[in-house]
Amino acid sequence: ISLIYSELSGRSSAICLRRTSNLQNGLNELLELNWCRHSDFKILQNLVVDRKNILVVGGTSSGKTTLLQALLSEISESERAVIIEDTQELQMPN
Repeated sequence: ISLIYSELSGRSSAICLRRTSNLQNGLNELLELNWCRHSDFKILQNLVVDRKNILVVGGTSSGKTTLLQALLSEISESERAVIIEDTQELQMPN
């Protein structure tokens, strides 16, 4: 829940409620849902294995958090990840 008072926004007060899903889909589950082609799946999987930087950009409800969560599930338990986000949405499954 986010609350912005009118004194801070310069306009009117606003309340933002954000509901997150409890579903934890990995890349394999996204592939089974036909979220992407097999070739795209392999590219994403290799980016994680090769420890590359990945920038995920998209509009509201385009699947950014779902993709990031799936990518995090591909990280080995022996690896570390630094996650910087405004609101806590991502969970490290490992």
